Amino acid sequence: MPESSTIATIRERVRSFVFRFAVRSSGCGSVRGFSFRPGAGEPDLYGTIDAVYALHIAGLLEECSSPSERVQWAQEIRGCRDSQGWFTKRNYRGHGREHATAYALGGLRLLGDTEPCGSIVELEPILSDERSFSKWINRLGFQSLRDIARKNLGWHYLWRSSHIGGGVAAIVGEMKDRGEIWIGAPHGPDAWLSRFLDWLDMRPKKSTGLWQRALWQFFYRKPTVIDLGGAAHFWWIYEKCNRPIPYPANLIPSIVSVQKPNGLYKGETPFCIDFDAVNGIITAISQLNAKEHGNAYSSAATSIEKSWNALIAILSSVDLSTLYPHSHGLPGALAALAECGRMPNARYAELLKDFRPILCDTWWL
Repeated sequence: MPESSTIATIRERVRSFVFRFAVRSSGCGSVRGFSFRPGAGEPDLYGTIDAVYALHIAGLLEECSSPSERVQWAQEIRGCRDSQGWFTKRNYRGHGREHATAYALGGLRLLGDTEPCGSIVELEPILSDERSFSKWINRLGFQSLRDIARKNLGWHYLWRSSHIGGGVAAIVGEMKDRGEIWIGAPHGPDAWLSRFLDWLDMRPKKSTGLWQRALWQFFYRKPTVIDLGGAAHFWWIYEKCNRPIPYPANLIPSIVSVQKPNGLYKGETPFCIDFDAVNGIITAISQLNAKEHGNAYSSAATSIEKSWNALIAILSSVDLSTLYPHSHGLPGALAALAECGRMPNARYAELLKDFRPILCDTWWL
């Protein structure tokens, strides 16, 4: 099958899959929002945001919804904001409040809702006080032994805890872009984001380009998928702030080393970790000059080709409902596919002309 036809097939599959999760208004065909699992009677936070992201990345959002429906979906997302300012209500995915809030703000942006949401007062200490900031970023949610049961292990399990670090930074970025009232230090959100990235700049391992600060990494030093998933939430902030990521030439082989023979990075189903890898490789290669490219470019191109082949084959041939029992896996897979088009000199760019690389439009996935 010609690849252009394959891309069209994937877009149609996305449309059909997303609307399995639609919650329709009584008495008419309009869609109120979406649920995390199909068949639920009420829209919820992640179901609605996932649908918006998936449709947007595939270039289907405006085609598949009316302006009034998009306003309704934004209202459903806003209705999940709690009294403290976090988006935590009807969160059936279970991600923490930082991830949920950054994701919600991104979903609102994609829907055209860029009005201020109001500040999160609980963030004020880490935004305005150096000591609070230092304590927060050094711990990333790991406050005591009780946190072990909640799997909040800070730098000892970065894939999860970087939702806290990267999530707050993405929230600051979204707040800045929305013109929110700044509740932090007088220098403003740009200065805070610079401080955040300055701190990160000093702490990756030079040989891998990854933030390997866990206790267990004194004994096992090779890059892992945990390192990749954790670092990605920081790379997005570097990208949005137009800052170079640390040690790009060393980072590429680190990412490639954890790619599986099937072209994916974990299991048999593509999801956000595949976006993390493709985005990391392309961000790194974009920082290298021609002299530095050498083997790094060849390795990067081969890896992206493997990702592309795996994503195309799976998303075009396997029933998406079989792959994804809930709504949250597909947006990451689509983001990975769209990201392949950013590879320099990629043959995929024209094929993906209808797809949108997600970090062009939001701070978070």
